Amino acid sequence: MSKDPKKKPVAGKNVVPEEEKTGKALFYYNDDIIYDGEWMLNEETNQKQKHGFGIYKDGSNVYEGHFENDLMHGKGKMSWANGSQYEGDFVKGLMEGNGIYTWPNKTQRYEGTWVNNKMHGRGRFTSDDGKVWKGYFYNGKGENLERELAL
Repeated sequence: MSKDPKKKPVAGKNVVPEEEKTGKALFYYNDDIIYDGEWMLNEETNQKQKHGFGIYKDGSNVYEGHFENDLMHGKGKMSWANGSQYEGDFVKGLMEGNGIYTWPNKTQRYEGTWVNNKMHGRGRFTSDDGKVWKGYFYNGKGENLERELAL
């Protein structure tokens, strides 16, 4: 009986060959949830996880962008069933960094910095009536904003 040189026991575990540690595939989690994209094997759990570029659909909610260790991470675009949308940076599954959020009515919009899924830092908000407000946002709220006048 010859041994497979690709699978060598290490501390009681089989080593997974390199070509089986990453890939691209279409995963069906159930009727409403699918993932089409790159994956990586989590060697601790021996489970494939989203890693790299992919499209994740949960019903009518769709994320298209980068993943790291099964979480949205890097540049991406999230579209929700209600019509709202965020395009920008994600960190460990959260809107974090620079991004643009558009409300379902498509007239309200925030462009700026995000921390922990909240508007936080320098940003620009366009209200329903088309007025533009700029300044610093803290924990999801803008106070003492300046109105940007159209030229």
